Amino acid sequence: MDINATIAGLRRIKTELLDRVENIDKTINTLESLSHISLPVAQRANSDILSDDPIIMPNNYADYDESKSLKNKILHILKKENRFLHVREIASVMNRHEPKVSLKEWTGKISAVTSVLRNQRRITKILIGKSNINTFWGAENWLDEKGNAKKEHSYDEKQLQHISTSESIQF
Repeated sequence: MDINATIAGLRRIKTELLDRVENIDKTINTLESLSHISLPVAQRANSDILSDDPIIMPNNYADYDESKSLKNKILHILKKENRFLHVREIASVMNRHEPKVSLKEWTGKISAVTSVLRNQRRITKILIGKSNINTFWGAENWLDEKGNAKKEHSYDEKQLQHISTSESIQF
């Protein structure tokens, strides 16, 4: 048996396993960042969790209108928050007001519509690092001359997903 072929095969398997571990890490991070939203709004009303949630304050969304288009809901939430938001944050707001739609479904729908809104130049995105997982959406006038978020419109750093070091491993 050719030892070089065996080594190459083992390296290929190792790379595949590291990719799987990285995906598991990303899933865990996403679930941890979303774990606080599993309770319905009625159960959360007197919860300490709500006071720790920087995006959702019930009175901020008294004018949330379920009958509006998804585009208008996204724009409304961005205007209310007045800062760059991750898709997960937008989905969290929508899920609290329309819990019949799962958070996962909202995330998928919002991702598609943010691209449409960007093409229409109604919103813009900023990418933190090299991974699209760290994309935040907001208004173009929330950017400074260098294309970075102005301090008063900056994204929540807690929403950043850290990429595993396994991406940098090369054989």
